[in-house]
Amino acid sequence: MKFLLCHQAPLRRLYLRNVSLKNISWVPLLAQIRKELYLTGPCICGTLMGRSEKDDRLFYYCKKRRHSKMNRYIERGGKAYPDMTVCPLKERNETK
Repeated sequence: MKFLLCHQAPLRRLYLRNVSLKNISWVPLLAQIRKELYLTGPCICGTLMGRSEKDDRLFYYCKKRRHSKMNRYIERGGKAYPDMTVCPLKERNETK
């Protein structure tokens, strides 16, 4: 996130595919991206892995229908879809 924040002003498009987070869950990271960045073209897709917030288990997020919801959730700092206030990812393994 530090890298993204260093480029916060000019950064409008972000493409992340098949990303594994070693020390954090996607849920708080997406909330921080939504809060700190103003992305007009976010694209988060592919297989996503992250740590549980409750313990040290690894979770896989890869349902295609979740990708479009995640992208809408973070688009334009949440202003594109203001009614979408909760991150669409849930802390559980998803495979379809």
